Amino acid sequence: MSEKRKSLLAYHLGKYLPAPKTTVSVSSLAMRYGLSVFEGIRGYQQKDGSVRAFMLDEHILRLRWSLRQMGLPDPHIDQIPQIIDTLLDKNQLQEDVYIRPSVHAVNPGDLNIKPVSGMTVSISRMGRKKWLNENLGIRATVSAIRKLPQDSFPSSVKCVAAYANTFIASILAKEAGFDVPLLLNHAGYLTEAPTAALFIVRQGTLTYSPLTDGVLPSVTAHVLRELARRDGIALREQHLRVEDLVTADESFLCGTGLEIASIASLDGRAIGDFSKRDVTQHLTKAYFKLVRGETEFTGAPYGI
Repeated sequence: MSEKRKSLLAYHLGKYLPAPKTTVSVSSLAMRYGLSVFEGIRGYQQKDGSVRAFMLDEHILRLRWSLRQMGLPDPHIDQIPQIIDTLLDKNQLQEDVYIRPSVHAVNPGDLNIKPVSGMTVSISRMGRKKWLNENLGIRATVSAIRKLPQDSFPSSVKCVAAYANTFIASILAKEAGFDVPLLLNHAGYLTEAPTAALFIVRQGTLTYSPLTDGVLPSVTAHVLRELARRDGIALREQHLRVEDLVTADESFLCGTGLEIASIASLDGRAIGDFSKRDVTQHLTKAYFKLVRGETEFTGAPYGI
């Protein structure tokens, strides 16, 4: 087996182990009830060859919020920066990576048992997705599966249990020949795609949904809004309807893993002129200058 294909080490319950060995019991509360929260963090190679975890403090802030919302004890998530440095060193990684800290209720029992938290931090190599690599546009569809309402499950919590909802939507979208589903909330407004925030552009204005519509407080979306504000691109927060998207000049999705990906069509209907995506392309260039350390983030603080 080549060096590159060997299992990378991950941090798990206080030890550094090959990633396949980072397991929890099938009897754990995490497995029985989905009591597990997580973050996805990108690490980007800098000019000097080092790798920097992008917006790390903001991701830890959101993870802490998820822990509080789910009632999970903090297993010392303040150690995550040091753990990431150790993983980069032990795995000899000097390229773009994806880092996934997660906190699980590792003890067995039922819903009356107080959870005991354990932490895992995994790392993997990850470059660009095909949308950026190959300059492809996403074929989106409006899903028949609705986003979970806020009073059923808070959208600000990154809990694995909530992703079953968008997993079903993704399966149905792909079976129908689309790349990604877009989910409506129960008021009929567009919210987001699985793991990605939605933006539309009309007449040069970058428009996005309010958090009250049930969207995750995306770190990447926050960064892009602040870059737009810095560069004089107009911003508008409003409820988004399907007709707002199909009449947009441009539209894109963004998220830590996805980064930025243009939407080419919705249910087979073209979104604007795919060859003319001035705002999307401008923000993409600005984003990669920022993550590579060529510019500094000077926007407003991220908050939940």
